[in-house]
Amino acid sequence: MEWKERIKELVQANPNLSLLSFLFLLTILLSFLLQIIYFNHFINQKLEESVESTFKAFQGKISNYIELLEAVYQIEFIPEFGELAESKGLIAELVDLLNDPTKKLRVVEVGVFYQGKPFLTWHYMQAHLDVSACTKVWFKKENFLTVVRPINTDKHNLCGVLTFDISYSREVILTHSLYAGAIMLLNIFIILYLTLRVLKSEVSRINTQRKFQAERDLALLGKMAGSFAHELRNSLNRVFLELQSFGIPTSNTYLSEELRKMLKWLEDILLFQKEIKVKMDMFRSEDFLLEIQLFFAGLNKKGVQFRLSSEVDELCGDRFWLKKALENLIKNAYDAVKEGGTIEVSLQKDGDTFTVSVLDDGEPLPSSLEKLFEPFFTTKKEGFGLGLYLVKKVMEAHGGLVKVINQREGKTFQLCWSCQEKPKT
Repeated sequence: MEWKERIKELVQANPNLSLLSFLFLLTILLSFLLQIIYFNHFINQKLEESVESTFKAFQGKISNYIELLEAVYQIEFIPEFGELAESKGLIAELVDLLNDPTKKLRVVEVGVFYQGKPFLTWHYMQAHLDVSACTKVWFKKENFLTVVRPINTDKHNLCGVLTFDISYSREVILTHSLYAGAIMLLNIFIILYLTLRVLKSEVSRINTQRKFQAERDLALLGKMAGSFAHELRNSLNRVFLELQSFGIPTSNTYLSEELRKMLKWLEDILLFQKEIKVKMDMFRSEDFLLEIQLFFAGLNKKGVQFRLSSEVDELCGDRFWLKKALENLIKNAYDAVKEGGTIEVSLQKDGDTFTVSVLDDGEPLPSSLEKLFEPFFTTKKEGFGLGLYLVKKVMEAHGGLVKVINQREGKTFQLCWSCQEKPKT
């Protein structure tokens, strides 16, 4: 069965449970997405607050430093203040202050500009950045965030640039996403596993009920068919006797041939409804195969080549039922081969397992073999489709099985059964 059909079967077994499981899965997926969106927003909001707080501290330090320089040197602010040794020390001290080890946000670039020209810089690499207008800018590039803000004092307007390493925030978001994703997948797996277990149990229960009902229907049909076949067979036998009493020949005529065919069908129906109880005995394979050869001799009317081979001296099983099963396989093979075709019957033994193989060079079987052994299923124009069903019942009664091997030209049926203890003869 293909996976699509299997899924369809599971869903149809309990539609309400399938719908409920789907809603659960959808809820888990939506909650995962909402959680990631919210957490990403939360981290970015915290990052923004930390950046703004750091920039305010940076702005206050720069403003205080400029006022100090103006008071010490008794002159208004000039760009040359940035060349002072105190300024170099200030920027280093300021970077250490901003990069507090207790904070996860690290400053990697510092720039202070006056009228578009650098005043104080530290590891500054943003040469392409236009700071003359000093508009508020906030942009990210890979694991770095650059912030541009005006630094306004009572007398002067400067421009500050800080670049932060935000890889820690990204790692936090990624770690949380992976953790949440793992939890989501675990929940999905648990829901799918439990749902499949319940659905498979439901399918098994439904199939068991169907099988039980089919067996009951089949048993009832078998009883009805058996009663009908028994009465009809008696009527046909009386027809034979009446024909003979009127001097009408009953051999080698079309009428007699049709009557025999009908009797054979009735025999199949009677065997179909009959319970198979096997009696395991040992018997000579040579005698058994001779009976099979005689059966085929009476069947063969189109020059089919029939070959028998055996590697076993004695067979173990119910002789009557094994003979019926093998005759049905040979009859099917004979119907499948063309005039002058070949049928081969071979008997092997491997340990305690017996194998009877029937090979023919007729048409291969259809690709779908699922209904092959069901009662009343046939691809032939005549018959009730009970032959292979009987073969399967005989093998099941022997504790064995029937194997079908399709080939490019023809097919092989194998009857396999075991006889672990040698029965008394």
